[in-house]
Amino acid sequence: MPLRLASFACGIVPVFDKVVLAKITWNITGNIEDACAYLTLHISTYSVQVSRELAQQLLQQSRDAKIAMIMSVAENQATEISQAKQWIVQAQEMGCVNQDFLLYPKVILSGLGTNYELADEIISNNSLPMNFSHLGYLLKCHQLIFEEQLEEANELAKKMLSIQCQYLALFIRWTYESRNSNASLAKQYLQRARKAAFSVGVSETEMLTVQGYVFLKNYNKACEHIRKTDIKFVEKIITQETLPQIMIEFFKSSEFQECHAQMRQQ
Repeated sequence: MPLRLASFACGIVPVFDKVVLAKITWNITGNIEDACAYLTLHISTYSVQVSRELAQQLLQQSRDAKIAMIMSVAENQATEISQAKQWIVQAQEMGCVNQDFLLYPKVILSGLGTNYELADEIISNNSLPMNFSHLGYLLKCHQLIFEEQLEEANELAKKMLSIQCQYLALFIRWTYESRNSNASLAKQYLQRARKAAFSVGVSETEMLTVQGYVFLKNYNKACEHIRKTDIKFVEKIITQETLPQIMIEFFKSSEFQECHAQMRQQ
């Protein structure tokens, strides 16, 4: 039986032994994918903090930015933001191969509301994994929404949905069909969008719904959904430095001001 298959077969090997076998596999093959598998397993078994020394060793040995990518994403998930950024810097300064793989943590760290220039770079790079391309499409959708280009955002949303179900793409499709008076189809997309977005949180789901109604110039319906969000979440959104102009106009409207005042009194 091949060594990699033997290492992880059927999940019957104790967790500690799996890490050891992953290390042995990497030492024998010297394959970067085995190094990545070893590091990923080490992080999930212990922690990103415990795995830093191992990651440094693997990065020095492989000179491959895939190692830095894994650590940067893991550090970000652990809210170790400065460490996450440092892995990217280190891989760049070392001149590691596979620099394109650093695009993924760069987008995650900067957020989907900025660094739009990365979107086209990711989408046009056919050598990147599918989840990278998916993130690039998400970033591009945010850019198009920010620039109020609903027609273009809708075309991209359709392309995304042909690959997999994504709540932002569904919200865009709902907004587009609503604006074009396709009420029945729009209703279906809204139901699917809210169901798909449930995992990200109630306030986040309602705010996406709010944004759609703002696009449709229906401030009363937007306020109806604003009331379903947490006031702290609303305050956070209001104070963002970068917002689409239509959202800025909505937040200045009398409808929102009245709604906001009522929420603060509760």
